[in-house]
Amino acid sequence: MPVFQRYKGSDKVFQVELKPSKVNVSLYTCPFLDEDNYACTIYEKRPFDCRVWPFLFSKGKNPNSTIVACFTEGWCLGLREAKEEDSAAYQQYMTSLLTTEEYLQLIRDYPELIWEHKGKDIFQVGDITPSLNC
Repeated sequence: MPVFQRYKGSDKVFQVELKPSKVNVSLYTCPFLDEDNYACTIYEKRPFDCRVWPFLFSKGKNPNSTIVACFTEGWCLGLREAKEEDSAAYQQYMTSLLTTEEYLQLIRDYPELIWEHKGKDIFQVGDITPSLNC
């Protein structure tokens, strides 16, 4: 599909090319977002990053380390509006999910899914480096 572009030159991993928002022209949004209804038009077939958002796999501060990270609350309306205990429970659930063997194998098979995010808008949830090296 023309809205996908190769990610890091990969033949297997692609990312969505964002489009200008029709609601706020200073923002970019997913081309699959129905901004009128604030709904995903491909929800059942959404990409990996969308399924786990606002969590991600990222390079850690230490060389060759990989972490599970979470964007800070400003990036996710749902987490920002959730009760603190609900947000903490969801964070624990997602960390457990993303550290299952199924997801670890996905990262081993597609290392391009590991972000090289250097911003201050994420925080480390857990270090998965030992699990990936098994």
